[in-house]
Amino acid sequence: MELDASLATAFETIREELGIDMLTSMPHPENLKYQSEEERKAMQRLGITLQDIVGSIDAEDLHYAAHTIRRYFGDALGMAPMPEFMADVPRFLLTPDRRTKHRTDPQQLALHLGQMPMAQSEIICIVSTKLKLLQKLLHLSDAELKLLRLAYVVSSQRLRTHSLSCSIAMALEHIAVKDDAHRNQAMAVLLNVPVEDVTRMLAPPCRLRALRFVDAVHTNSAPTLREPFVLTDEFVDLLESTYRSHNALLQAILEPEQDLNLVNDEDVPIGHLYDILPKAVAEAFECGVLDRPLKSHHIDALVRWYTGGHRMHPAQCSPLAGRISVEGVREAIKRAAVDCCGANVPLDTFALLQGLYAQAATSFPREHGSFGEPDSAR
Repeated sequence: MELDASLATAFETIREELGIDMLTSMPHPENLKYQSEEERKAMQRLGITLQDIVGSIDAEDLHYAAHTIRRYFGDALGMAPMPEFMADVPRFLLTPDRRTKHRTDPQQLALHLGQMPMAQSEIICIVSTKLKLLQKLLHLSDAELKLLRLAYVVSSQRLRTHSLSCSIAMALEHIAVKDDAHRNQAMAVLLNVPVEDVTRMLAPPCRLRALRFVDAVHTNSAPTLREPFVLTDEFVDLLESTYRSHNALLQAILEPEQDLNLVNDEDVPIGHLYDILPKAVAEAFECGVLDRPLKSHHIDALVRWYTGGHRMHPAQCSPLAGRISVEGVREAIKRAAVDCCGANVPLDTFALLQGLYAQAATSFPREHGSFGEPDSAR
């Protein structure tokens, strides 16, 4: 049986116009074109505002980031070509006071970048359409949308036309942030939004972290401007996939994640968790791997980890001890965030507690007793 010719033509039209590749896991060419164009815009914006973002013309961060930007644009920039590497050894092996000989005048860089033509119209693809739909369904702010748009470029590095050494991710990684105020100011300049919007967007509980759109990142070195723009793998896959309805998209957000850090792998020592996670969070994950009950301070640490720093009162976490898993905490926070964003109400402590206690009541067997019931009564 063959499809009617008109139906086949309609299917091809929809597939091409919407930028959907249903037959492979590779992003559609329009998604790749969108990624490339957004990266180009971000690199231009970063170069023009580099001095405002870094804060000092003599900072080595400025010259390393400028080196990445100049190599990204190459001869099209109209400036002298830069060598592939800034020094003979990686930067982390150099002393902090070591000055590179390849210097860049930020004003000259901004002047040349300002003269480069940039596409003004946005490329229509499944990713751009999905982001706008998420903004509508979850009532995301313009600042949150701009963050997700840039974060997609930072986090998705498939079929790159430039090497990773001159990408927007590498440029942002060269810029260290001194504190939250510096981070917020730098992000406001880069995203071209008021700093108050960035401060409100990142204030705990952070909605984008709770939704598991933006990933939680831990580093033993100084934090950089790249870390706020790291998306979870699940969210990148969601942006590049197709769904038939609004409800299907929301259900996809709520799907449980597969966290390999919670897999009991004999080839990976437990101590590895303490290298990639904060100590309190690593302890909670160790309990998850070894199937041990979580204590109240573990639950508090997980809430802070998945919400960007929101603290719970010990009395609020104590009844949950031993009644909820690491996955349960994560999924409860995510569901609370989806519900609050969908209803356009703030995500607060009460909403988080409702989600955590509902999750604990579902996963903990009823025969073990109810919340607040003394052990002697069980």
